[in-house]
Amino acid sequence: MSQVPTKITFFEWLAPLIFSGNKTITIRDESESYYLPGSQVEVFTLETNKKFCEIEIESVEPILFEEINEFHAQQEFMELQNLK
Repeated sequence: MSQVPTKITFFEWLAPLIFSGNKTITIRDESESYYLPGSQVEVFTLETNKKFCEIEIESVEPILFEEINEFHAQQEFMELQNLK
């Protein structure tokens, strides 16, 4: 089993949405599926690796690629095609 991650990255343009509480989910592929509910992680920008906050992981729910839909895209603030 992999070590529980203590860091997560987001695109820099998402930082204001995370700060405001408008972005509260993230969809990750299997390589980033080891986050645990209740764990605290440091949040960094993907582009510059600059830390901008810390968050608590509240839940982790698996989803199949073919189940990703427009609802998920809206939650991720992306177009469905870009999300997939």
